[in-house]
Amino acid sequence: MNFEDMLYLKKKGLQHKFIQSSFFQTAPSWKCPLCHKNKYQLIRKRKDGKLYSEIESHHFGQLTSRNDTYMKAPSAQICSSCHANETKIFQTYKLPYHLSIPEMRGLSMHGAKKYTNAIKKRWKERKFNIADFM
Repeated sequence: MNFEDMLYLKKKGLQHKFIQSSFFQTAPSWKCPLCHKNKYQLIRKRKDGKLYSEIESHHFGQLTSRNDTYMKAPSAQICSSCHANETKIFQTYKLPYHLSIPEMRGLSMHGAKKYTNAIKKRWKERKFNIADFM
C-alpha cells in the first residue's frame, strides 16, 4: 500500500481492508492502456458491500494449441471491461491466441471482423511471432 492510495480511500470514506489486492499492486498513476481510465475510476461497490477495483491481469499471446506446444503468455494489467471485450472477441471469432494490447487497439481502429480475419490469415500462413506482441 502506498500513501496516495490510502489518502484517496480515506478521502472517499472507504476502508482499505474491503478492497482487493490488485488495486494496491498498481502504481497511483496507473491507467488502463486501452480505455485510459485511472485506477480510482475503476473502484466499484459489490452487492455484498466489498469494493472491487476492476483491474485484471490479461494474458496475451497464449496459444490454445499448436502442434501440442503451449507458449508461456506475458501479461498486462487492464480494466475488467476491456478484458471482457477481448474475451468476447476471442470466443466469437475463434482466434488462435489472446490479443495483445496493440492488437486490441487495432480492433477499435479497424473493426473486429476485418481485423480478426487478418489475424487468422497470418496464423494460417505461419507468419506469427510471439515477440511481435510483447
